Amino acid sequence: MCLEMCRGEFSKEIFGCNAALTMISSPIDLCYISFNRKNLSSKSLREIKKKRHNCIQNCKPECLKLHYKHSLTVRDLNIDWADSTDLAEITISVKNTGVIILRHVPLYGSGEIFSHIGGLVGFWLGVSVFTFTDVIEKLCQKAIHWKKSLRMDNVQNSPTSEIHLD
Repeated sequence: MCLEMCRGEFSKEIFGCNAALTMISSPIDLCYISFNRKNLSSKSLREIKKKRHNCIQNCKPECLKLHYKHSLTVRDLNIDWADSTDLAEITISVKNTGVIILRHVPLYGSGEIFSHIGGLVGFWLGVSVFTFTDVIEKLCQKAIHWKKSLRMDNVQNSPTSEIHLD
């Protein structure tokens, strides 16, 4: 479409009408059978060609690679044009009507991936810190309990305790 727009603008500036075979935006601009080239100086013609080149360069690469094969056949129908008013025949033949559109929408963008990974790492680090402190707390409690029970055993089994008990 981009290439056709560039060609159409080029022909409008050169001929004063749209000589493109496809993608005509308005039938008012369409070139008819007898159209003449405008009288342009070589400088203005160079500028128009440069403008067209820039237009084509600004088209996306996908548009530059996309081509549709078409052929234009002009036939004489041997019709008395004076008797037939508003007569037009357009024949369009399409060989392959199947269109395959492939679209990939990534689940995460690059920023979202780092945010997600950072959140998970932070979560697991947080969990591991809480787990680590919980384990240390349990070990300290067991050590204190074991130390108290050792003191009680030492107090009950000491020789001086027997003197005081009598």
